Amino acid sequence: VLLRAALLVTWVIAAGAGQEVLGPVVAGEPRGTRFTAAEQAEPAFKLWLRYGKPVSGRLHVDEGARRALVEDGASLLAVGVVSVEGRFEPGAAIEIVGADGAAFAKGIAAVASAELDSRVRGVEAVHRDRLVLL
Repeated sequence: VLLRAALLVTWVIAAGAGQEVLGPVVAGEPRGTRFTAAEQAEPAFKLWLRYGKPVSGRLHVDEGARRALVEDGASLLAVGVVSVEGRFEPGAAIEIVGADGAAFAKGIAAVASAELDSRVRGVEAVHRDRLVLL
């Protein structure tokens, strides 16, 4: 949580207080741990989704779905969902998990969890505009 907060605010963490720490840091001396800003700012919606919206469930996806999300920037279709953890309604935040069990994305569900149990073709589970890669 602290690392995420530090990355979010892009700041410097240094032990100590007062000018003996702050002065050298401001002067550019290599003290403490520095988190540099990203080259391109992430939109506020994606930051909120990544850090602020609590997760209500998890979708385990197959390798094809993972590849489509990560490499192609596609939306997640229900046909790529292998299993569903938790019960949620449209608008809930969900983690998207690969075959290794690690979450690699977070998104806003477009449909309820019950609709994803049957892997219906043509149903969009998470639209790419409402998804962020972790």
